[in-house]
Amino acid sequence: KVSRSGYYKWKVASKSTRQKDNELISEIIRSEFHKSGDKAGYRKLTMILKREYGIHCNHKRVRRLMRSMNLRSIIRRKRISCTVVKGNEFEENILNRDFYAEKPNEKWVTDVTFL
Repeated sequence: KVSRSGYYKWKVASKSTRQKDNELISEIIRSEFHKSGDKAGYRKLTMILKREYGIHCNHKRVRRLMRSMNLRSIIRRKRISCTVVKGNEFEENILNRDFYAEKPNEKWVTDVTFL
């Protein structure tokens, strides 16, 4: 449902500068993406384009080009850190939650869970 003249005009037309820029940026994005082991996202690739190649473009453009090339970064899980108890050297609970003191400086309590 396109006119014949419109189709042939589109077929013969040369690429715009924007399309040429997008092709250049797409090739750089593809190479850097695979160089990172498919882990770099659009934010990281935007920084690489600015720092290493001197190409200043918006992160939305990089994201759009990545989506058009079907490039998706691998989302890594956050590492969950936990406290590992070494040994069984625990002090006896002398206070036993009886915090009342008849005079000042009789009972001192602190929290050392960060250690």
